[in-house]
Amino acid sequence: ALLAVRPPTGRLRWALSGRSAAKLRPLAARCKTAPGVLQAEGAEDLAKLAAACRVLIAAAGPYSRIGEDAVKACVQQGTHYVDVTGEVPWVKDMITKYHQAAQTKGVMVVHFLGQVCTIDEVCCYLLAKKLGPLKQFREYFCQFGGSSGGTQETSVASMEDMTQEVLSVMEDPFSLGGQRKGGVRDEDKNCTKAVQDPLYPSMWLQPAYSTTSGSRAIRRSCQLFEDFPSDGITYGESVCVTIREGATSQKVAEKAIDGMKTPASVEAARAAAKM
Repeated sequence: ALLAVRPPTGRLRWALSGRSAAKLRPLAARCKTAPGVLQAEGAEDLAKLAAACRVLIAAAGPYSRIGEDAVKACVQQGTHYVDVTGEVPWVKDMITKYHQAAQTKGVMVVHFLGQVCTIDEVCCYLLAKKLGPLKQFREYFCQFGGSSGGTQETSVASMEDMTQEVLSVMEDPFSLGGQRKGGVRDEDKNCTKAVQDPLYPSMWLQPAYSTTSGSRAIRRSCQLFEDFPSDGITYGESVCVTIREGATSQKVAEKAIDGMKTPASVEAARAAAKM
């Protein structure tokens, strides 16, 4: 958004890219910064696109279906990569496939950018930087608004493509790494039951928009900082990461949990995709 409204400084140039240049040109015309327009229809085009830029921002999903080619192209071409996904199983797959190669080449692959995780990440990072190793990171998240069409499509796609392996990743609080000495505690797990908050008993806890992706992103960062101790950041060897939204009653919290809980089985997920 800033690139669209704020003139680039120095020699910075940027462009919009997608499958249809004709659809992108009207969008580019509304920007105050005159971006270029580049058409990219497949893996070959993405490789050329990645080779022509220093940073590629992938903002279209479902990433589990169309996102890997961009990651692969960036790692191969030595281009930094950023996305706005919230798809934890897909991110785990990308880490497994490309983390080592990206690290060797000095390529930054940044998943979960934007509202889905950045707020959580920045808050925890600043606390650890200021206070040192933490015993817990407890976040109460609240937001208003609806989901975009892309988010809804991603939700349906994740249910349609569900496998037992993906389901296991969704249920594992440390699926992206960052296991702590305290093991897996109840507070680490997905929120599946309405409970009163231990610090504010008048509030009942339910999953927040960023509970799944945000907590796992923080745990991933926790591990990465431990892998590179020269950065001087330590989140805590037993830090417990909990992200929840508060509800005014048990009934409200239970209703939210029912709508946001991980499917009980692959069959249940695929049935939900048809609703």
